[in-house]
Amino acid sequence: MNVGRAYCFFGEKTAIAMEIYQENNYDLIDCEPSVILIHRINSLIQAMDSRILSNSLRKSSEYKVIKDFVDYLDEWHVNAKKNSYNFLTYSTYFGLKVSLKATLEIFDYLELSCNYQFLMTARLNQDNLEAATLSVLNEEGLCSEVLFNICSKLEQIESLQPVGCDLHAHGLTSSLVNFFLINRVHFICSRSNSIDNAKKEKSMLHRKSAKLI
Repeated sequence: MNVGRAYCFFGEKTAIAMEIYQENNYDLIDCEPSVILIHRINSLIQAMDSRILSNSLRKSSEYKVIKDFVDYLDEWHVNAKKNSYNFLTYSTYFGLKVSLKATLEIFDYLELSCNYQFLMTARLNQDNLEAATLSVLNEEGLCSEVLFNICSKLEQIESLQPVGCDLHAHGLTSSLVNFFLINRVHFICSRSNSIDNAKKEKSMLHRKSAKLI
C-alpha cells in the first residue's frame, strides 16, 4: 500500500462509511474494532503530519495522541506474541516506535531547552540523514567506524540545513543528528544480531539432524 492509499484507507471518511453501512452490510456487522483502529491511526497521522498552527504538536493534545499510540503498539505486540497472533514485522514495529518516540523526545527537548510551545511535525524530515546512513552501510557495511563514516558523509551534504533559530541552531541540530544516529545504529545492530542468531540456530539444527542420521 502506497502513502496516498494509506491516507485514504485510514481517513475519517472510511470509518464513517463503515459505521453507516454496518447495519445493511453483513460483512461490516462486526467492524467496530476496525473503525476504532482507523480512528486511532488517523489521529496519529494528523499528529505526525501537522503543517499549520491549529493542529501542531502541543503537550496538551497531539503529544498525548502519539504517546497513547506508542503504549497501544507495545500492548498489541505483547498480546500478539502471547497469543500467537499476526503482528507487524519486527523492522516495521521497531522503526515506527523509534520514529514516534523520537518525535516526543524532540518536542521535550525543544520545550525545555528552547521554550518551544508547539512543533510542526511535518518539518521533521530525516531524508538526508537516512540517505547518508544507507550510503555508508551499502558501501562499507557494519564496522567499528560506521558512526565516524556517516558523520563524514553528512559533512559533504550541502542541503543539510541547521534546525532552529540562530542562537540554538548548532546545539539543536547536533542533538537531533546524534539522537538519530544512535537510534539508527542501535536498530541496525539489533537486526544484525537477530540475523546472526537465526543463522546459529539453523546451523545447530543442521548439526543435530546430521547426528541423528
